Amino acid sequence: MDTDESLTLWTALVNTRYLHDGHEVDDLKTPEGLLDWIKQYFPDIVSSHPVDNPIFIGQMLQPLRDLREICLLIATALTHHTPLRDALKRWNQWLEDLNLKAHVIWNEGQFHEVIHGVDPSQHILWRISHSLAETLQRVPSERIRQCEDEQCIRYFVDTSRGGHRRWCNMATCGNRQKVARYRAKNKGSKTRSGAVPKR
Repeated sequence: MDTDESLTLWTALVNTRYLHDGHEVDDLKTPEGLLDWIKQYFPDIVSSHPVDNPIFIGQMLQPLRDLREICLLIATALTHHTPLRDALKRWNQWLEDLNLKAHVIWNEGQFHEVIHGVDPSQHILWRISHSLAETLQRVPSERIRQCEDEQCIRYFVDTSRGGHRRWCNMATCGNRQKVARYRAKNKGSKTRSGAVPKR
């Protein structure tokens, strides 16, 4: 899994759509799924703001889905080496609808960017968008990848030292691929050993 939180929020959002038993699942399809996802990735906001209410859900659901589509467009363009122009245009249009202010402070020897939004939904949306922007600034585009497992549609940012990561999760997709290769190799060896020699 990606270890740098600043690089994971946007991929976590993209990966709210995934395959299960060959069928696509959308964790943002329902308000309950939205709240579960926010509670997992934004515990600091959940602990200080009431999020289990219709107003918050109404402020979050569609903008979050729109941002997911933008993140997916950019990830797809980068992995397929297609132009980013349309995706960036949509991203900038989406950013214009955010209603927040930011300032920078110096505290305990470090700079901190403080965001003041109208409500917690603005903080969440900005942090996800900011994670995508930071990834594009810090990480070579070829390290933004889609999982190579044929049964997976998730994306990830390869932060490994060698840059050779192939799967979104080694314990699931990576292991499944290794098991499949082992079985194919073992089946091939059995076929060759059981072959009847020609006369």
